[in-house]
Amino acid sequence: MLPLPAYRTYLLLSLLFGLVLAINLIGQQLPQWPLLVQVSKPLLMPILAWLLWLQKQGEKEKNWRIIWVGLVAAWMGDLMLMKGNEPSFFMAGLASFLLTHLLYIFYFWKYTNAVNPLSHLKNPGTLLALGYAATLLNFLIPSLANMLVPVVIYTLVITLMLTVALATPEQL
Repeated sequence: MLPLPAYRTYLLLSLLFGLVLAINLIGQQLPQWPLLVQVSKPLLMPILAWLLWLQKQGEKEKNWRIIWVGLVAAWMGDLMLMKGNEPSFFMAGLASFLLTHLLYIFYFWKYTNAVNPLSHLKNPGTLLALGYAATLLNFLIPSLANMLVPVVIYTLVITLMLTVALATPEQL
């Protein structure tokens, strides 16, 4: 349980996150007001990282820091993608999100109950994720051209992250 001052901060940050998220979602539906997204999007990941830090501070187990670094990497990805359509910013954003997912895989992997890493393939959610990834790639591959390798790698990493997350206990 958080001490009262930290709990109040956590509650206020949670409300702020909800407000910023609502502004972001509304802004995405109103392209005539791009400022809503430009202001709200860069705030989402830092608020989440702060909430995580508040919730986990003082715990003996420090593996949550992996998720925290992942949130920072996701924030960097958001910032890079907001820079424009320039290929270098897109690739930097993609690399940031790839790092995020690799960190999440590392974190979840530490908590899987499986002695055999492939044993969670019996999970219906895992089979659904693998089927979805295969279908998505089958649909996308013909039109990817020079983006084939990054998109295939990214799809495989996201799918691995989901399957490893599905193999973790319900509450970490």
